Amino acid sequence: MRKKLVSILVITLLITIVILPIVNSLNVNEKSISVDDEIKITVKLSDKGPYKICFPSSKLDLSPNKIDILPNMAHPAIAFAGDQIHPAFGRTPDGIHMVAYKDVDYGEIIWGFSEDDGYSYDGWLYWSVGGDYPSIKHWDDKTFYGAFVADPMDNNGGVIYLFKTDNPTDTYDYEIDYWDVSGYGFYNMIDAEIACDSSQNEYEWGVSSFIISRYGYYTDGPTIVYSDEDTEGDWWISWYYYDGCNHTDVDIDHDDKVSYAIYDWEDTVSGENKLLCRVKDFTDPVNGSDNMYEIGISGNKTYTFSTLRNQSIAVANGRYVICAEIDGVENDVDIICIYGTSMGTPSYSFVAKNPEVNETNPVVGHIVGNAFVVTYNTHDTCSMPRAIKASVTYDGGISWSNKRWQLNDNYDCVVEGYKTHDLCENGELAMWTEDCGSDIDIYIASVFGNQPPDSPTISGPNTGKPNTDYDFTFNSLDPDGDDVRYHIEWGDGDIEITALAPQGTDVSVSHKWTEEGTYTITAYAEDELGLTSVPSTKTFKCPRSKALYNPLINWLQYYPNLFPILKQLLGF
Repeated sequence: MRKKLVSILVITLLITIVILPIVNSLNVNEKSISVDDEIKITVKLSDKGPYKICFPSSKLDLSPNKIDILPNMAHPAIAFAGDQIHPAFGRTPDGIHMVAYKDVDYGEIIWGFSEDDGYSYDGWLYWSVGGDYPSIKHWDDKTFYGAFVADPMDNNGGVIYLFKTDNPTDTYDYEIDYWDVSGYGFYNMIDAEIACDSSQNEYEWGVSSFIISRYGYYTDGPTIVYSDEDTEGDWWISWYYYDGCNHTDVDIDHDDKVSYAIYDWEDTVSGENKLLCRVKDFTDPVNGSDNMYEIGISGNKTYTFSTLRNQSIAVANGRYVICAEIDGVENDVDIICIYGTSMGTPSYSFVAKNPEVNETNPVVGHIVGNAFVVTYNTHDTCSMPRAIKASVTYDGGISWSNKRWQLNDNYDCVVEGYKTHDLCENGELAMWTEDCGSDIDIYIASVFGNQPPDSPTISGPNTGKPNTDYDFTFNSLDPDGDDVRYHIEWGDGDIEITALAPQGTDVSVSHKWTEEGTYTITAYAEDELGLTSVPSTKTFKCPRSKALYNPLINWLQYYPNLFPILKQLLGF
């Protein structure tokens, strides 16, 4: 009996000390499962082939109408009576804008311009063809192209439109070409985007991407339109046989001359929302390489993968960055980034994944090099007001800035939804819509509207010896509270860049000089958005050893017999 009691006590102790903690830790891990360890991106090269039709386009023989209003000289950028929604704009490097939006009262797409980098807008023309969801991109010099969704009443939504101007400030230069494809069975266009590249013929604008249906073939399918490379005015419409697409985006890599058209797609076989990405040679659009990839995500308990949607893509330098919504199991929406240099081997990161906030409707743009920026909506119906925020990556999507900064000033006014905001070329400016109670207006702001950090302080010794390590401390304050890194030139040819650190905190760096001399340490601070401070300097000396020089000693070297006599006389 005693042995049995002892055994029971031992078993109880084992359960208490060993097994229960393991069980508890398993429960904790399941609730806070590591996203980075569990997500798997699947990519399948489609076994379907592309199809295409060529037909000449026509000029729209319809005079535009002028809206008789004064230029707007304040921000919001576009604030007239009624609702202005779905803004799109492009920008030249010297600050000329081409802008379009849907005016709800007019029921038309309105076209205008700015020649002072968004301080004021004018123009305001429209063609009486209806439509929605405009898209505008800069082609070259002052030339812009645009696309938009055809009105459902316009030949059952089966018309392809192409806007063009060679000078946005001259509204007489605005023109629209069109192609009525309803005769080929196309109907019910639901989304449109455009990407431009000026490396080919002058009439080859780039690639337009649409979601449109075709009687007897597909419903809401991924479709692109591009110019014939030999005959001006001839366009190709090309598609893959997929049903169930909802949104599209398109971009062209100006370095590799490859176009990427992307769609969110309801895969009825798996029951999941996936992405379709069509990668096509732009230098030979008719006969060049053309592949469609199916992109899915699986293997994680924190996210449901039936709702991967509202994607945006930017490509540059052979690298693609895709941002899309993904639903968490606790009814929150996050933004995932899928990136890489080969569509067959993508990686991923998260732009935003606050479990208490819905982050939605990403729009991504390329800045320079491997730097990309994304804007998106945030909203928590319980506590957080509606806002538009931005985040940036400097490594092509591998990591995103810890700080997400807000673009809007008005409290809880930002309109959420698909294509309620847009980025211009290089991601420098953003447009978005706000509803502050009376109507919906369009706002504009610099995406990188922050201030550079202060010049850093440099603390440390002033002198030292060669081949010895010495510690120096760098500290800089940033007016916006951004993290900062330090670029340090040690004066001996060595250059060092530190990792990002919280502003206002000491960053210690050691260095040693190998030769004697006087060195100037030069350092400047850079915030996480790339703005830099005025440099600071500090002098460090490695003094030379004093040489013993005495003419008498040098003379005595020639008379060594005198040393004993001198020692006797001097008392050595």
